[in-house]
This record gives sequence, structure tokens and C-alpha cells, in this order.
Amino acid sequence: MSATLAMTRCLENMRRLVGVCCFLLCAIPAWAQPVVSLRIPDETEPPGGLLEMKVQLTEPEPILTGGIALEFEPAPLGSLEDAALFSPAGDVTGAAVVVGGSRVYIAFNSPDGSFGTGGRDQAIAALAIPVRSDAAVGSQARLTLDPNASWWINPQGDFYVQEVRQGLLTVGGSLSINNVVPGSALVPAGASIAVLGTGFQPGARVQIEGVAVSSTRFVSPTRLEARLGQDTQMHGKRIRVRNANGTEVTYYSFQRTVSFGDSSRPLLARTVPIFALATYFEAYFSAFADPGRFSAVAFKTAGDEPADISLEAYSAEGELLGSTTLTLPQGRRIAREASELFPEVTFGPGSRLRAVSSIAVQMLGLLGDDAAGTVVPVDPDVVP
Repeated sequence: MSATLAMTRCLENMRRLVGVCCFLLCAIPAWAQPVVSLRIPDETEPPGGLLEMKVQLTEPEPILTGGIALEFEPAPLGSLEDAALFSPAGDVTGAAVVVGGSRVYIAFNSPDGSFGTGGRDQAIAALAIPVRSDAAVGSQARLTLDPNASWWINPQGDFYVQEVRQGLLTVGGSLSINNVVPGSALVPAGASIAVLGTGFQPGARVQIEGVAVSSTRFVSPTRLEARLGQDTQMHGKRIRVRNANGTEVTYYSFQRTVSFGDSSRPLLARTVPIFALATYFEAYFSAFADPGRFSAVAFKTAGDEPADISLEAYSAEGELLGSTTLTLPQGRRIAREASELFPEVTFGPGSRLRAVSSIAVQMLGLLGDDAAGTVVPVDPDVVP
């Protein structure tokens, strides 16, 4: 837990550390500075479609921890619906905080250091943002990554110098992907996935990078079904739909979920938890409360069933302080501060929560700082 808390303090003091980083890099020869090259690709999406705002790494580089500051011009766009991070090991966790409706800051942690190592021009992050149905065709919105508020650390503890190419959304066309089902599961050979969206035509083909697709079935202009020729882990797979007329669209697959209500803590209500692929029947989390900082837990149903989750609060000495239960429907996520789950409990130093689920679910701890406006992810512990 001490390593996790050290990482948390590092993330929560992001602005100070970025300044220190810039100062230190000035003293390092340019040829000796590690570089990370990033781009946000241009996108074309129709009114009522879905923008998947992607961050791509043009050359693979291992990244251990950091923060990504993203912004989109809001005029033709709605509010952030969901967010994802992609790593080959599926180990990366994050917390995406929405500021002012159109700025998103993602604090992330990849304990195995596989984040960024997926290959050239691979997406490492994606935001799902709806295009307004009344957006004017031809209107545009800049899609930006702010290098002054973003930072990336390699496994050796060095800050990367950033090279960034910004993107542009143009509203137009009719073709869009708004979801892939299942989005993150391991799908066996011979099974089918559903690609949902708009503008699909008879004869459309689904292509999945690195995966043999044995057939594509046109169901309707809003649904295609693709049969897989091999076992496929869907999370982070680059999927392309190509119509017979040559139009095409690209989407990175992840399990889309809807928030199961909002936290009463404003900062937590503006946060989208981003889970690693690992699932748990049981896990433990630190819990504390003070005037400016809070701890929270988040859960996400990874399959097709609802989850009954039992929660217990313990003191540092192991005394049971309280218990509660919740039922999380399929396809939902929830994030709640510890004091919301246990309003009658006073959490002192060393107190903790135990979560036990009826089915394996994704779990994540979150630490928030109201003064700094930051929320950072904390991996669950499998033992007290």
C-alpha cells in the first residue's frame, strides 16, 4: 500500500511535478531525453453519431504512470459518456475527471508497464462522446491534448518529452460506430460480435486488426454481425467497417457501461472510473475521510449478469464497523465515497473496506482531493 500511496501523492501534485520536470529537462541534452510521440487523429462523424476521440502513440514506448489532459470544442458535441485505456496486459487503470463539460483529465497507472507497448499507431486512450443530432453538417471541433498539463513516466522513472499532433472533428457523412458487443470479453472462435451504429449498407464488411473475420452479416443499417475465425480478446481491438461504396469508419472496442446513479460528492460525480481487465470475487480497499480528501470504491459488471456486492467496513484493529449490500445491474458501473456507503461510520487511519461479489466484477479504488480537483486510481488488494 505504501507504493500506491506514493504514486497517489505524485499524481495529486501533478502541476508541481510537471514544473519540476520542465526544469530538469532543460538541463538534460536533447539527445538524452526520452520522447513520446502522440497524435489525436482527425474524425468525420454524422449528426447523431458517436465520436470516439482517440489518443494514439505513433511509436511504442513503455509508460508506467502519468496524466492525460484532453479537450474538445463542445458546440457540435454532447457530454462524455465513457472512457477507456488500452494496454497489451490489460493492467492499466485510470480516473477520468470532467472539467467544465469539455475538458477531461485522466490520471492513470500501469503497474506492469505495458501501457504504450501495443505497437505503432495504436490507440492508448479513447473517449466516447455523442455528436449532437442537431449538429450542422460541415461544422468542426478541435480535438486537443494539452502537453503542458499531461505527463508520462517510463519504468525507469524518467519523464518523457512530448511531441503532439492535434486532431479535428468534421460533422458529416452517415457512417458511424457507437458500440461493439461484447466490447472487452474473450470471444471464442466461431462466435459472433455485434457492431452497432448508423449508415451500414448491404455488403458492408467488418475488419478487425490481427483477427480473421470469417463472415459479416448485414442485419440492418444500425447493426452488423461479424463471425470470428479465432479466439479474440476484444478489448482495444481496432475495428473497421467498410461499406460497398468505399466509406469506412474505425473504432477501438471496449466494454461500454452506464453510470448507476451519481455520487453526492461533486468531484466523484464528475469522474469516470477506468478499470483494468482483471475481475474479483473479493478485494480490499483503504478507507479514510478528512475535510479535503476522500476515498471511494468503484465496481463494474463485466458480464451479462447483475452482481450482488456485500461491503464491510473495518477499523485498523480489525473491528467490524458496519456492513451494507448493493445490486449492480448488467452493463453498469458505480463509484461511491466510503462515507456514502457507510454514513454512520467514522473512518480513522488504517480503516479499510472489504468487498465480496456474487460474480466476478471489475473493482477499483479511488482517492480524491477536492482542493486540487484530482481523482487517482488505486488498484484493489486481494488480501487485507
